[in-house]
Amino acid sequence: MVHAQRSQAKPSLSPLVLLTLGFTLVAIATTDFLTLAFPPQWGSTEWRLRLMTQLIDRGAIPFMGLAFLCLGCWVSTYQRQELAIKPLVMRGVILGSLGLALVYGGITPFYFSDNRMASAQTTQALNDQAAQAELQLDNRLNQELGLISNLMDNEAQLQQQLKGQTLSGPQQAQLDKVMEQLKQFKDDPATLQQRTTEARTQVLSEIRLQKEQAQGDARHRFIRDAIRLSLSSVLLAAGYLTLSILGFQQGRA
Repeated sequence: MVHAQRSQAKPSLSPLVLLTLGFTLVAIATTDFLTLAFPPQWGSTEWRLRLMTQLIDRGAIPFMGLAFLCLGCWVSTYQRQELAIKPLVMRGVILGSLGLALVYGGITPFYFSDNRMASAQTTQALNDQAAQAELQLDNRLNQELGLISNLMDNEAQLQQQLKGQTLSGPQQAQLDKVMEQLKQFKDDPATLQQRTTEARTQVLSEIRLQKEQAQGDARHRFIRDAIRLSLSSVLLAAGYLTLSILGFQQGRA
């Protein structure tokens, strides 16, 4: 009988376990968030987007920590165990939850703004890359045209230099093909211009198609991230707000 009464009077460790787990998660989240924000680069759109994305993706960790703290205080009240730190803990839960609710509720418009800015920067970068590729193409074609024109103007000298050269079968076949094309271009200069135009048009089409595909992929990625992270931030804000209300009610108990 005495042993049974002692067993019933023995305090449960559940509140302490819950509080310890809650403090641990809050400390981990605080350290993690401070690490993410260092070193600050507020002028960089990419850095701000990465920071907000990671804050949202990791927003459940401090929520779980604060929830365990609130649950630990509730269990202590339910089991009628007096905790000296309960008022301080509940005040921290209420203020922390309310502050994070404001952070996650206000992060959405900033994320949309930076996301739109990053999308525009990516589009401009892809346009610049495509323009640079087109410029390089024109330069290469002009160089090739100059080389072919020089060979046509000095065809006799070229043939004289090739005399006496020992070439393999494939090399000789390739040389004969080149000489035949030079003769064709010399007899009909319009053919050279036509082939150059066709080659330029084909490569330009490939460059512009790749640019459009890259812009489409980037646009879809930005839209997908904006929807996912905005919904997540709203849900986190609602969860933290609910937790702050529950903490307020528990603090009054």
